[in-house]
Amino acid sequence: MIELLKKPIFLVNFLTGIIFIIAALVQIKFPPKKINSLYGYRTKNSMKSNEAWEFAQKFSAKIMLKFGIGLCFLAIILKNISFSKTEYEVVLATFIITLVVVIMLVIVEKELKKRF
Repeated sequence: MIELLKKPIFLVNFLTGIIFIIAALVQIKFPPKKINSLYGYRTKNSMKSNEAWEFAQKFSAKIMLKFGIGLCFLAIILKNISFSKTEYEVVLATFIITLVVVIMLVIVEKELKKRF
């Protein structure tokens, strides 16, 4: 277990997955009631109307939950990959998280455009 904490490819992706899961569960349990600039899924499309806002909060939370679980599983799968330098693991982990965030945004924005 201690060895896993020394592997950035595992640690960064797994912890980010856990954070995504917690954030999604909080957003599902306590969704923002009104359009605001502080809390929730806030984009131009999600703030166009109350209906779009409410949909975006529920839909983005579900997507974030799925991607959080996926990141945790991916971290477990990638934990056995050996890299010659730790920096390569950090770069790959950062790339994966960035890619996941971009994919989540694209999915939610496409759905918002389709519905509203």
